Amino acid sequence: MTTEPSCDRILAPGEDLGAALASLRGGAVLGIPAGRWTGALRLGRSVTLLGLAGAAEVVLDGDRAGPVITVEEDDLDVRLVGLSLVNGFAQSGGAVSVTGFSRVALESCVLRDNRAGQGPGGALHVEAGQLALVRCRVHDNEGRGGTAALADGVGVLTLQDCLVVAAAPAGGAALRIRDSAEVTMAGSTVDGGAGAAVSVAGTSSRRPRLSVTGCLLSGATSLDLDAAHGGRVHVTDSLLSGLAKGIFKPIGTVVMQGALLLGAAPEPHRPAPGSPARGLV
Repeated sequence: MTTEPSCDRILAPGEDLGAALASLRGGAVLGIPAGRWTGALRLGRSVTLLGLAGAAEVVLDGDRAGPVITVEEDDLDVRLVGLSLVNGFAQSGGAVSVTGFSRVALESCVLRDNRAGQGPGGALHVEAGQLALVRCRVHDNEGRGGTAALADGVGVLTLQDCLVVAAAPAGGAALRIRDSAEVTMAGSTVDGGAGAAVSVAGTSSRRPRLSVTGCLLSGATSLDLDAAHGGRVHVTDSLLSGLAKGIFKPIGTVVMQGALLLGAAPEPHRPAPGSPARGLV
């Protein structure tokens, strides 16, 4: 069980969130009470943002002025707990954009109603550094092809006990993995709707990596691997509900252990009976 830190400061009603962040020392914990707090935040130091009333009551609203949370600096430790991130806008990563070599963690957060203007990743984009989500819900975010999350460059993305859903009725992928990005998923549900749950494509010189354990990948296509540059994929004890493209690769490129392929799940975002998939369903 995660122990919540004590707060170094708690926002007062009507206080400006950006100004409060600017006044904090590096590594401080800022408590955010229930309410809607508006502004696109560009974080330049290590910080913990702690929702004091949980994600249902504590809302960070980007007001379409940029990503709700942007991390461009290197060597920061950023933690977001119990928050809803909404109304962010970016080319990729409307809710959270990580382009610096930092460590960003989200716990018990909701990412919804965010938008990517011209690219994939309506909610999430990690291009460098590490982005980890634990017990988070990512849904109703608009990105090219309905994509909710994009991991590219040398970014590292981890999903633990999360729900990630593509925007309906788009036919893209809920999660796109590109370049040399690395993605690890455990106990999570990823639903691509009319498109793919997960799409993986590298280049002639770059190979992304995907590790899936105890998950449900659901959509018209559960797993879509580029025919020439699909990267390295390891799927263990998971349910692939929908077509799987490109999984019959040279030995060692795609490894399937205890994975079950079905035509369709009985209900949206829910594992079939007996599935080893877990997550927020």
